[in-house]
Amino acid sequence: MQRNTFYSVRETLQAHPSIYVLLYLLLEAVLILFKIRPYDYNINSLIGIWDGFIKLNQPYLERGLVIFKDGGYDGQFFYFISKFLYNPELTTLPVLDSFYLRFSRIGFPLITGFFVKFTGFWLYSWITLFLLNALHIISYFLVRSRCAGENKNLSLFYLFSPFAMNSNLLLVSDSFMVSFAVIGIYFIENGGGNFFSGRNEIDRRPLIIGIFFLFIGLFIRETALFIILPVLLLFLMKRKFIVAFSVCIPIAIFLGFNGFIRSIPDLYPGTNPLGFTDLMDYPFFGFFKSFDWAGSMDIRGWFREFAKLPVFLFFILLFLNFSNIRSINELVFSIPLLLIFLQVTVAEEGYWRSFDNISRMFTLSIPVIILLKNSKKGYNDYYLLPFSVVILALLVFRMLWIKGQMNFYIY
Repeated sequence: MQRNTFYSVRETLQAHPSIYVLLYLLLEAVLILFKIRPYDYNINSLIGIWDGFIKLNQPYLERGLVIFKDGGYDGQFFYFISKFLYNPELTTLPVLDSFYLRFSRIGFPLITGFFVKFTGFWLYSWITLFLLNALHIISYFLVRSRCAGENKNLSLFYLFSPFAMNSNLLLVSDSFMVSFAVIGIYFIENGGGNFFSGRNEIDRRPLIIGIFFLFIGLFIRETALFIILPVLLLFLMKRKFIVAFSVCIPIAIFLGFNGFIRSIPDLYPGTNPLGFTDLMDYPFFGFFKSFDWAGSMDIRGWFREFAKLPVFLFFILLFLNFSNIRSINELVFSIPLLLIFLQVTVAEEGYWRSFDNISRMFTLSIPVIILLKNSKKGYNDYYLLPFSVVILALLVFRMLWIKGQMNFYIY
């Protein structure tokens, strides 16, 4: 009887995946409530605005903003850029930490600001949260549709990805870019760009839609190149040179835009302008240098240091996944994982010191491994996908019991 009940519940869930979406939204809502509770339940605390940048960007002040005295987070830069783009009264560019790096990710504030302008920026956090989660859920259904049979359950690891969920809680662009990449790959595969089939026919309409989504994704975050590069190589291998040339167009426009913003005269580069090499260290040096046992070692200090170990283990499991590569097609489709691995390997200690920073680097890995596991029979993920549940539990524990209150005031 109990066994029949179990299978009945399982079949119901498989037939109605929207139930999982409701569970995801419930968990997200709980995490949001616990995160904003220390700040009078003000949703604007998710933006992470630092008092230092408010002093440098006085015209960007909005009533009801939560301002932190001891530091902020990257969400503030998307807020400033979005407000500059859609508030005609603002005629001076915002002061950022690294202007060229932040402004090259103009896609996210461009999209969020488009919707916020109809309501006013007092609803910025709500609308941004809605867009982040809506795109994540849409992309979940697309990942699920690409999985066959029992593999459909693999899509749940993407829906409940701790990396995507944490990115959304920070109001930053990583999960948003991955959603656009997943949607883009879905249309490209429908248009004949499948890495694991012998199909050689091309359907232009879904291909154009797919390339467009990757184009937008590139302006949301430059790591969309991790997906665009294998797509380009796929069409070169298929000898579809016109399509390959079309894939190059978004890259060319992106590089041209970056060249343009760097050519603007008398532009303030930011309070801490960073070059590419500033974010790098020797392999694994950043991880080992990030441990700080001399600091405050209360329960939060211990958690901060030991939380790096599960993330590092996830990184090791990611490396083991490369043993599945047996063909050139598998190698090409694994390029995003290879680039993520290299990026994390040389990440400087500042990334490893923060769970928020280092976890965001893995956001793209989970949907890529799900698609690989679905496409290749016998693919061994070395329990990477189940281990992501451990990272999720770590995120929940951190948000509910570890995350402390920062010094703040409400403008």
